[in-house]
Amino acid sequence: MDVTDEASVASAIDAADDLDAVICNAGVGWFAPLEVMSGTSFERTIDTNLIGAVRVIRHALPRLRASGDGRVVVISSLAAIAGLPGESAYCASKAGLEAAMESLRHEVEPLGVRVSVIQPGYTADTGLVVSGRAPGAPDDSVYEALFVHNESSHAAVRAGAESPALVCEALRDALEAPEPRFRYPLGSLAPVAHALRSATDDEVHTAIGEMFGVADWAPEIPA
Repeated sequence: MDVTDEASVASAIDAADDLDAVICNAGVGWFAPLEVMSGTSFERTIDTNLIGAVRVIRHALPRLRASGDGRVVVISSLAAIAGLPGESAYCASKAGLEAAMESLRHEVEPLGVRVSVIQPGYTADTGLVVSGRAPGAPDDSVYEALFVHNESSHAAVRAGAESPALVCEALRDALEAPEPRFRYPLGSLAPVAHALRSATDDEVHTAIGEMFGVADWAPEIPA
């Protein structure tokens, strides 16, 4: 299934037997500051991570309702909780996905369909964390130091990425529990992410800046 193609999604859903659950897991993780990320790369990120999931869910919902106990499970990210430097498109796609699922939950729970959002941190063996620099992003912009810093940070993240088993366990609960949770924050960063949800905007901005070492790469602004 190509989640960016309406006909491909419709064909795959129509071909499925006894459909009672969908898991939306397709995603891309290209990174670049907003100013220098091409429109094509930004739009492809949104189209895959957000609109692609919506396409799948929209086509599947009639059959999920008919099943009597349908489940919609989307793979989001802890990056949905706060914008991260150099990751505007990815964060926007995941934050938008979660907002859409909050609305969808109101709409379909009375009709017998449960909605869950899984929020992994950095997870091994997915390929997403190494998707890297967005296609077409320049290597001579004012943001190059941020690119270099983020690439170094991602290398460290790959070394400490968490097990996919955490995601599998959450998926099993979301699909099988009589009363599944709406959100499943996962991994060692989950407590930090949870704390950010109740912090002020300035507190979040400061915490993310420190976490991502903004002071290490940001150029000095002339007086």
